[in-house]
Amino acid sequence: SIGWQRPVRCVTFDLDDTCWPTLPPLKQAAAFLNSRVLQLMPLAAGAGATSGESLRAMMATMSAAHPLARHDLTELRRLSLLELAAMHGDRLSEEQIENLMLEFVSSRSQAVESYLFDDVESAIAALRANGIIVGALTDGNCDVGRAGPR
Repeated sequence: SIGWQRPVRCVTFDLDDTCWPTLPPLKQAAAFLNSRVLQLMPLAAGAGATSGESLRAMMATMSAAHPLARHDLTELRRLSLLELAAMHGDRLSEEQIENLMLEFVSSRSQAVESYLFDDVESAIAALRANGIIVGALTDGNCDVGRAGPR
């Protein structure tokens, strides 16, 4: 015992696999991204360079080339799409790729609503009803302002 106690005033939750399962919303967002990539990068897509397997391989290459971004999957995805577009002659600006990544994160964030674990909203409501501040932490590519219960 440390000899003193303070009431709990704030609780934070990691989001993935705490409030919802990780893979279903991620797969849904990846499918959305793929449909947008087919529109924006027809040459790379036609060559098969934007398939899930090919994109993952390019992300591994980008991870090795940019070790400081190794933990940031959204940045690796962005760098990979830029590289694939350039390699295959698809003319995409940095702004177009940035908008595509914003669309991906938005899709990922909105997708979680469908996958919330059954007790998440009631647990958060009970904490708030008892005066506890509830926060969210994530190391993923989810905009906590758009995802899950508010």
